[in-house]
Amino acid sequence: MVGAKSEITLETLVDGEQGKLIRLKLPDYNSPHWQMLGPADEKNPVGFYNITDTLKDIAKSYKVAHMQIQPPHTTMRIILNEAEEGYLKDRARNLQEQFPADRAYDHNENHFPEYCKNGHAHLMADTLPLIQGLLVSDGSLDLGNYLSAFAMDLYPLEEGKVRYVDVMIIGVLKK
Repeated sequence: MVGAKSEITLETLVDGEQGKLIRLKLPDYNSPHWQMLGPADEKNPVGFYNITDTLKDIAKSYKVAHMQIQPPHTTMRIILNEAEEGYLKDRARNLQEQFPADRAYDHNENHFPEYCKNGHAHLMADTLPLIQGLLVSDGSLDLGNYLSAFAMDLYPLEEGKVRYVDVMIIGVLKK
């Protein structure tokens, strides 16, 4: 996933005295930096996009800060864990086994538009936190040796869908 940050577009939504609210626009699913993991029939893939480098760039101008990361989508989450393909495959498989796409979901019967049969993705999302927080110290994210941040799309099948991640950082700027 090297070079992924160059594909992400940043828009500052709020620029205050002590912090910012920034919206990250992720590239479409044709980007080689999206990892789509799922069963061979692709009925229920899970998409992962590493946003760590972009978050590190945002943190650089802060002496001390708290960064909060949240997707404005009901079927997307942010996860913090190792950037290791085996882990990502295990995470996707675990969710897919709990909530297979081909199971009957009441949500699928009551949801418009017809093509959006994503009841499984909503239930997957319920098992994961909506917001993740990271600490910033002297311009660096406190990630330890192996921690990375991923945007995880639990229903990446909709054509032309744009995905965003909102980042709020509050703290003291470097002088």
